[in-house]
Amino acid sequence: MLNKEFYLDKRIVRTKKLLMESLISLLQQNNFNDLSITDITTKAKVSRVTFYNHFQDKEKLLDELINNVITDLIYSYQSPYKTYKRFTINDVTPVTVKLFDHVYQNSSFYSTIVNSDILPAFQKRLTMEMNKLALQDYIIPNPKVNNGIYANYQAYAITGMIIEWVRGGFKYSPSYMAEQLMEIVKLPGNQSLVRKN
Repeated sequence: MLNKEFYLDKRIVRTKKLLMESLISLLQQNNFNDLSITDITTKAKVSRVTFYNHFQDKEKLLDELINNVITDLIYSYQSPYKTYKRFTINDVTPVTVKLFDHVYQNSSFYSTIVNSDILPAFQKRLTMEMNKLALQDYIIPNPKVNNGIYANYQAYAITGMIIEWVRGGFKYSPSYMAEQLMEIVKLPGNQSLVRKN
């Protein structure tokens, strides 16, 4: 009985993966709102019945795809500080920052989403998740810093870095992006700025 369940689970995973890959492929050429379930199933080479066995509609397929990527992104984001109870920014090194590795490994997904009509919804979701992480994972023990405002700042800054990196065609390596992020967050408050004009 266990082998049959395992086989069915593998088939379900494989079918869902096919449908998600088909959706990503179709989004490279089409707006999400213009896609039909028939377009997705034809591309995936599965029947509509099979589609409906797994998803209520194309929105649920997109939700699950985004949830899978976001789950991996959260794991990657937390990896540098997961083992610390208390840490400083100096405890986090660029080599331990896996966020940009995650984005690069999922470059097809991110490139497609960033250049599609669903970018605003995805950007909102990504920012919300980054904000939630900053609020639930740690606090800034400085009474002058409002943790909610700090979480907003960090969420929008990191989301912006990711989106512009993707828009730029991954011009820089993931390790360079991690180094830049760490240099930016380590800038001292008394760092002098020089006006260009």
